[in-house]
Amino acid sequence: MENEKTSKMLLDTVHTEIYHSFIDPLCKSLNYEYLGPLIEEMVEEIPGIVSKEIEILPRKKNNLLQKKRDDLIELSSEKIDIKNYYQILKKIYEGKISNQQEMGVLGKIYQQKGITFSFLCERGGILIKKGLDLEPTFFAITELAKQHVDKETNTIIKKYGDYLSNDEVFLLNTPLATDFFTKRFLDVQSFLENPCEESEKLLKTRYGRNLFNKKWFKQQKLDTLQKRDIENKMKQNFCKKYYFLLERKIPNLEIIDYILTIDHIVDKHIQANFSFMHDIFLQMQILNGKERISELENKEKIKHLMVESIKELLKNY
Repeated sequence: MENEKTSKMLLDTVHTEIYHSFIDPLCKSLNYEYLGPLIEEMVEEIPGIVSKEIEILPRKKNNLLQKKRDDLIELSSEKIDIKNYYQILKKIYEGKISNQQEMGVLGKIYQQKGITFSFLCERGGILIKKGLDLEPTFFAITELAKQHVDKETNTIIKKYGDYLSNDEVFLLNTPLATDFFTKRFLDVQSFLENPCEESEKLLKTRYGRNLFNKKWFKQQKLDTLQKRDIENKMKQNFCKKYYFLLERKIPNLEIIDYILTIDHIVDKHIQANFSFMHDIFLQMQILNGKERISELENKEKIKHLMVESIKELLKNY
């Protein structure tokens, strides 16, 4: 029964094929090609603009940071156990992804002239409000992943340490699926080894459409021996971790792995693709009026809309 329960949780949450079954569809569903090439070109400026606007916002009006600080305390490992943290993390991520996907679909339909501007504003306002309600908790809970995992793994080591090998202690902090940076290295190496259209499309989906323009990417060199060595180690680690999750009757192992997967893989892909920005794009369109922002060709106007959109969102927390 214990093994059946663990196996079901793995299938329902972690996925042994997380990149093909979850990461790739997620990246595709949250892309913003519909906004046009200029916005795609400028989107990397948005995190810097957000940080600047948060810093200059008067303390008494900085509700985003205050709500985040409150959640950092309420969701800390001192206040809740890892099971409650896991449930909240899962709920927040599911809500955040669903809301961003709906914003993306709404924005795309408007750019394709499938809905009126008034409908966009009405439905968009509801989705933006929902996003604002999620945001402080989302920021807080993503920062607390390591804290909760560290506390739980330390508890496990204290209780079961005499029965765990060095390999198993290492596996406690290693996700079943390959972490973001290792997988990115392997994917880039596979492309350099066989630069075809299919692998180019995969790279752009997983790591952002502007990947090939990045300085670090241009510096990559094919290293077949290192690639093979890492691939072999990843296969070995996967087998060891899978066996560890299925056979070891230690409480919360699968929950730890879920949190590690979100922290080391899912969140990194969201950051690489600047995926959680559809509220900003939607607010930009609302502020710009009926003229579609996908048709804008003035970079300064787009930048101005980005700044004003971020200010408006921060003001409404």
